[in-house]
This record gives sequence, C-alpha cells and structure tokens, in this order.
Amino acid sequence: MSIFPITWFSWSLLLATVVSSFSLWRNLKEDYTEEEIFKLTLLVLMAVLFFSWFLSVSGAFLGLVFAVVLRISKMKKSFWDVLDAFALPMIYFFLIGGIGQLLTTRNFLDLFYPGAGSVGFLLFPTIKKRYRTFLWYKSGKTGFLFWTTSFYFFLFLLGLAFFGRTVLYWEEFSWGLILIICLGAIYWRSERKRIDFKWPK
Repeated sequence: MSIFPITWFSWSLLLATVVSSFSLWRNLKEDYTEEEIFKLTLLVLMAVLFFSWFLSVSGAFLGLVFAVVLRISKMKKSFWDVLDAFALPMIYFFLIGGIGQLLTTRNFLDLFYPGAGSVGFLLFPTIKKRYRTFLWYKSGKTGFLFWTTSFYFFLFLLGLAFFGRTVLYWEEFSWGLILIICLGAIYWRSERKRIDFKWPK
C-alpha cells in the first residue's frame, strides 16, 4: 500500500502548489529577486508540510507565518507586504484543493470548499482595490489582505465543522484561536486606539 495514495485530492494539492507559487512570484517579482522569491517559496512549503503533520490546517497556516517571519528577518523587507502577497495564493490553494477534495470524497458537504474558494476569488479584486477606503480601517496599511483572507477561510472551516461534525474538538479550538489572532492583527494594523506592543516591521 502506498504511503502517499494517488487521488484527485493529492493531484489537486500538487496543482495548487504550482499555481500558488506562480501567483506569489507574480506578486513579488517587482520588488524581489527571483532567488529571494524561490528561497521564500521553498521555506514556506517546507514549513507548511512540517507543521501540518502536527496541526493539520492550523499547522499549515502557522508554518506559513513562521516561514515568512524567519525569511523576511534576514532579507530586511516588509513582513506585512510579503504576507499580503500570500493572500491570493491561499485562495488558489483553497479553491483547487477543494475541487480535488470533492472529486475524491463525492461528499455533498465538500462542495462548499470550492464554493468558498470561488467566492473568495471573486471578492478579492474588489477588496484589494477598496480596503484602504474602509472607514473602520483607518491606516490603509498592508497586512489587511492576508489576515482578512485567513479569517474568511477559518471562519468557513469552523462553520462547516459545526454543521458536519467531521473534525476533532481540538481542531475547532485551534481554528477559533486563529480567528482571534486574525482579528487582533487587523485591528492592530488599522491603527485604532490600542495598547503599545511591538509587531514586526
């Protein structure tokens, strides 16, 4: 028996990785060298795979953030700008991976995965263009796209788990915790009244 079974889902993850990596390159190519983008992409992939072994989806998310922090600290670039560049790749990954999940399981509830990815993909251009005009997001600073996209998908996962009951409670807890982190990051970057605390530059 193969350790890594060949399914529609595994093929979709491979395709999602290629498409997401290309999207990341397009987002960063104006400000970063190809070598920098390649090293960042490779580190993120390794971190996502490693952390996801322990915490599944939550681990993949934490691995991504950890890898960006680690790599950007050496490059002396903007942590928030680079995170925003991952927003659209995350949508591609969720959309393509969701299609593979649906084709593999043939489960009605799994139809919501590509559905949520499609909605995210359709809304993303408008949000990217207009988020700096939101009255409640006073600063208009970068970081908004990544944390909002993350909040959207983890809220979706939590809602789907509530109706489908297909995950363990500790997974639901970790998703809820990430939702709080996303809201905190968005609030922080909005530069509304807050306590003094240092975030990466």
